[in-house]
Order: sequence, then structure tokens, then C-alpha cells
Amino acid sequence: MSTATIGLKLPDGTFKVVYCHCDNGSGKTATLLAQHYDSIEKVDRLVQRGNLFMLDTDPESVIYFTDRGVDAKVVAPTTVASQNELLENYKHKHFYLFIDGEWHIHVKDEFLKYEWRTAQPQTV
Repeated sequence: MSTATIGLKLPDGTFKVVYCHCDNGSGKTATLLAQHYDSIEKVDRLVQRGNLFMLDTDPESVIYFTDRGVDAKVVAPTTVASQNELLENYKHKHFYLFIDGEWHIHVKDEFLKYEWRTAQPQTV
């Protein structure tokens, strides 16, 4: 279990993001996202229903907090103006952002520094 932010860059330059409670660890999540959520349409569908309880390879099997009875208004996707705003206001360890057709991963290390890298699909 981990805590992560998953989102996508919108045409206007803002980001639509959701919280993911159980993301299977950064390596598995990056691979899962790169292999199964590889277009802006798929990523938009993933985050449209709001915060995720558990990510899955099959979009129909993703468990959302709304599936567990949480009010949709409470867990709706959030729009943030920039990557900097995201990093300043969200204290999650992992950030997965779909930008210009690629997944970008931001991992916070033990010294509260961040590093962006691009996800590469791997065999699971």
C-alpha cells in the first residue's frame, strides 16, 4: 500500500488529479499505467470518477472510493494550476502524471526532494 497522486495534463495546461490509496508500489504502478492507460482518453476515464481506492489493469475492475460508499463530491477529481502547485500542496510520495502522451513519475525521497522520470512499459 502506498499513497499516490495520479493525473493528466489538460489542454489548458492545468492538471486533473486524484488520490490513489492502494497503488501497488511505484514500480508496479508505473508499469501498470504505462501498459494499460496509454492514451489521454483512458487516463481521463480513470480519473473522472474521482479518488481511487485500488488501481487495476482492467478499468472496469478499478475500485473507487465511491464504490465503498463515499460521497462523490468528497472524492471528485481536483484541478491544479501547475506541477509546482501539485508538489507544494500534495504530500504524497508518488506522483504519476500523463503529459503529452507519456507517463511522468515524481518520487519524493527521504530528504523531501523530488525527481521526475518517464515511465517505460515493462513486462509484469
